[in-house]
Amino acid sequence: MKKKNIIIIILICIVLTGLGAGGFFLIQKQSNQKIYAEKVTEGRKYLSQMKYEEAEAAFEFALDKNPKDEEAYIGLYRVLSAQGKYRQAVHILELGYERTKSERLLELLNNYQEKNQELSLDEEGNVSKDNLEEISADVSMNVSLFQKLVSYHYQQYETEFGACTSHEMNGDTLEVVHQKLGAVFTYENRKGEDKSINSVKKLPYEEAAPVTVRLQNLSTMFRSFEAGISYDRLRSIAGSNVTCAYNEEQQTYTDSFEYQGCQIEIACDEDGDILNAAAWNQIELPAISGEKEGSIQGRIINAVTGEGEEGVSVHLISSETGEEITVETDRYGMYEADAEPGNYTMIILKEGFIQEEREIVIEKEGATVEDEIPISPELGEGEIRIVLTWGAAPHDLDAYLTDLDGRDRIYFGNKKMEEGGELKAELDVDETDGYGPETITIYKSGNYQYYVHDFRHEGLMGGSEATVKIYMPGESPVEIRVPQGQGDLWNVCEFQDGELRIQNQLQENHSDRSSWK
Repeated sequence: MKKKNIIIIILICIVLTGLGAGGFFLIQKQSNQKIYAEKVTEGRKYLSQMKYEEAEAAFEFALDKNPKDEEAYIGLYRVLSAQGKYRQAVHILELGYERTKSERLLELLNNYQEKNQELSLDEEGNVSKDNLEEISADVSMNVSLFQKLVSYHYQQYETEFGACTSHEMNGDTLEVVHQKLGAVFTYENRKGEDKSINSVKKLPYEEAAPVTVRLQNLSTMFRSFEAGISYDRLRSIAGSNVTCAYNEEQQTYTDSFEYQGCQIEIACDEDGDILNAAAWNQIELPAISGEKEGSIQGRIINAVTGEGEEGVSVHLISSETGEEITVETDRYGMYEADAEPGNYTMIILKEGFIQEEREIVIEKEGATVEDEIPISPELGEGEIRIVLTWGAAPHDLDAYLTDLDGRDRIYFGNKKMEEGGELKAELDVDETDGYGPETITIYKSGNYQYYVHDFRHEGLMGGSEATVKIYMPGESPVEIRVPQGQGDLWNVCEFQDGELRIQNQLQENHSDRSSWK
């Protein structure tokens, strides 16, 4: 009897030990998952604040707790990519796919490599000087950005680029980061006056203007910027006042020049060539003088070339008085006008282009700066033009056009669709630095599917302010706005033998490119 009781007791102990061990591992797993989620959230916060070291550490800590989930790999990839560390970013995506078999990671890897395959970047993300002239040939200054930098106050930055995600005092200066722009704005009280920084809230006053800006990526400062720009090209677009000299404080060579009243410095090599998209930079802003009540400025660009369009007539018609003001764009496509604050109809005209019309509001305080407005050249018979524009975020939306009959596809990696030597459709402009335009022209009628993809899977498509404008001969342009919601693939419309069929659907976490129409 005693022996039987002993055996029962031993069995009970074994069961209890097993349950205890199982419970311990379950609790440990739950604890790891909680820590993982916290660190991923922390990493995203640091990334939005451009605190790359802290973000990298947070995502690596998360991976240590759970190497089987894709989110930490995506976060770490974004941190490395933001710093121009191309090879390391690729390695993280490869490692993540190896461990998780995530289709989302595989697609990011394929897209990232495809967009950068011709750049010949080294381990630090520096572009080879051998093809620097080629990749910088189409680079131009982001005129619209500088119009805003020299005109905006803190309140306007919040309206344009989203809420402040980080604000920290650094000595006597305040550093601010906005949600939709990879940049650090520095504020300080000029000449001892307490007019810029609210010392209690540690935030700028609404009418305060920053004194300097540092950009996360130079693709924000330049249009059509891939990874670098030659010294000669920089001088051709920024002016001959560009000088290259050794900067003792930064311990590197820097290009220095003035543009639109801003003093700009960018890290470069001893020849003045800028070889990294994440190169150190600083923009010193001019003091904003008290503008007249009611002024507007902006830029008109050619939807097919992406360049500023000279000689465009911009008509401003007051909704209250009917008074009309007309100005003309300069060689850069820029325009500026003084007008009483209020509501206006803007009509944009140039021979050979389709007329544009929109409603605008000229603010009472400060200068009103309109986003770049693309205008489309007139179309030939049977042609269709599709123009995509969006806001400051996501950084890179990509337009796709699929031939539903031949299964051919136009996108950033294949910019022309041909049949029997005849051009059927073409990607005219591929914009990678926010706002657009990204333009596709269809030359031959057929059956096509048009959709837009968030290249970086930033989850911001629904709030991107993305708009697709479709031009067809003899018809008024059709405007389609992205619906609210989650997703990285926007099915916009189809064309069936020249007839438009609007779909306007946003798909969530769609990463299997093989199933796209």
